[in-house]
Amino acid sequence: MTITRNLLARALRRWAIVASLLILAAACALSTIPFARGEFAPAAPSRSGPVPINTRYIPPGTYTAIVLTSNATTRRWIVSLKTTRGTFPITIGGATNVIIPFEKGWTVLAADQARIESPYVPFEDVSRRDLFEGNENLAISAWGITEQGPVEFAAPVVKP
Repeated sequence: MTITRNLLARALRRWAIVASLLILAAACALSTIPFARGEFAPAAPSRSGPVPINTRYIPPGTYTAIVLTSNATTRRWIVSLKTTRGTFPITIGGATNVIIPFEKGWTVLAADQARIESPYVPFEDVSRRDLFEGNENLAISAWGITEQGPVEFAAPVVKP
């Protein structure tokens, strides 16, 4: 019985030593992780100043539809259709065209100040972007359909 007890005591001591070494190794490894030390990763850099708003004005005319598209493949963007009568959010999904039809036509007057606004993402002709050539910047295209054909929405006039 004493031999068994001695063997068991040795085994427990060895196990305790191995367990202590494992715990020490884990503690050393965890001490290199900022979270384990109570330090947290810095917050994402805050954007100081106003959000850059990209705008395209809708020229006066009668529209049967508005078309919006993005060269994003998975991400979706929210833009706003704004007039003097209100603001209307529009979600543009990745790899999709958004077509807003106006069954009876939508007549836009200059006084309406109709425009599409996009925070952060600029307006460009996405058909001219070749993502395979390393041009990975995202862009949105927006245009209208009239009885006379497609109408390009205009960039705001910047006065020097």
